[in-house]
Amino acid sequence: MGPRPIEAEVDYALDFLIAACPAALRIFTTSDTGKRIDAFTQVLHMSPNRNEKKDTQLVEKVFRYITTEDIHKIS
Repeated sequence: MGPRPIEAEVDYALDFLIAACPAALRIFTTSDTGKRIDAFTQVLHMSPNRNEKKDTQLVEKVFRYITTEDIHKIS
Protein backbone atom coordinates (compact mmCIF):
# COMPACT_ATOMS: atom_id res chain seq x y z
CA MET A 1 0.00 0.00 0.00
CA GLY A 2 1.52 3.33 -1.08
CA PRO A 3 1.23 6.73 0.56
CA ARG A 4 -2.12 8.44 0.66
CA PRO A 5 -2.54 11.14 -2.01
CA ILE A 6 -2.11 14.04 0.43
CA GLU A 7 1.06 12.48 1.86
CA ALA A 8 2.45 12.09 -1.65
CA GLU A 9 1.70 15.77 -2.36
CA VAL A 10 3.36 16.90 0.88
CA ASP A 11 6.41 14.75 0.15
CA TYR A 12 6.65 16.23 -3.35
CA ALA A 13 6.31 19.79 -2.02
CA LEU A 14 9.00 19.23 0.63
CA ASP A 15 11.36 17.69 -1.92
CA PHE A 16 10.81 20.63 -4.26
CA LEU A 17 11.25 23.29 -1.58
CA ILE A 18 14.39 21.69 -0.14
CA ALA A 19 15.99 21.36 -3.59
CA ALA A 20 14.78 24.70 -5.00
CA CYS A 21 15.66 26.88 -2.01
CA PRO A 22 18.03 25.22 0.44
CA ALA A 23 18.85 28.64 1.92
CA ALA A 24 15.34 28.62 3.42
CA LEU A 25 16.50 25.80 5.70
CA ARG A 26 18.51 28.42 7.58
CA ILE A 27 15.60 30.76 8.31
CA PHE A 28 15.09 30.63 12.03
CA THR A 29 13.13 31.82 14.97
CA THR A 30 13.99 31.74 18.65
CA SER A 31 12.08 29.72 21.21
CA ASP A 32 10.81 31.14 24.51
CA THR A 33 13.93 29.69 26.15
CA GLY A 34 16.26 31.36 23.63
CA LYS A 35 17.05 28.30 21.54
CA ARG A 36 17.43 28.60 17.78
CA ILE A 37 14.77 26.82 15.74
CA ASP A 38 15.48 26.26 12.04
CA ALA A 39 14.96 23.34 9.67
CA PHE A 40 18.08 21.57 10.92
CA THR A 41 17.10 21.75 14.59
CA GLN A 42 13.48 20.95 13.82
CA VAL A 43 14.44 17.78 11.94
CA LEU A 44 16.81 16.81 14.77
CA HIS A 45 14.10 17.18 17.41
CA MET A 46 11.10 15.87 15.50
CA SER A 47 9.26 13.02 17.10
CA PRO A 48 9.86 9.78 15.26
CA ASN A 49 6.75 8.56 13.57
CA ARG A 50 5.86 5.06 12.52
CA ASN A 51 7.65 5.45 9.20
CA GLU A 52 11.32 5.32 10.15
CA LYS A 53 12.39 5.11 6.49
CA LYS A 54 10.54 8.34 5.70
CA ASP A 55 12.17 10.11 8.67
CA THR A 56 15.61 8.96 7.56
CA GLN A 57 14.99 10.20 4.03
CA LEU A 58 13.90 13.64 5.29
CA VAL A 59 16.99 13.94 7.49
CA GLU A 60 19.22 13.01 4.54
CA LYS A 61 17.52 15.56 2.27
CA VAL A 62 17.81 18.40 4.78
CA PHE A 63 21.26 17.67 6.16
CA ARG A 64 22.92 17.44 2.76
CA TYR A 65 22.84 21.25 2.89
CA ILE A 66 24.26 21.80 6.39
CA THR A 67 27.58 23.60 6.71
CA THR A 68 30.12 23.88 9.51
CA GLU A 69 28.84 27.41 10.15
CA ASP A 70 25.30 26.03 10.58
CA ILE A 71 26.57 23.50 13.12
CA HIS A 72 28.21 26.27 15.14
CA LYS A 73 24.97 28.27 15.14
CA ILE A 74 22.98 25.26 16.33
CA SER A 75 25.23 24.38 19.24
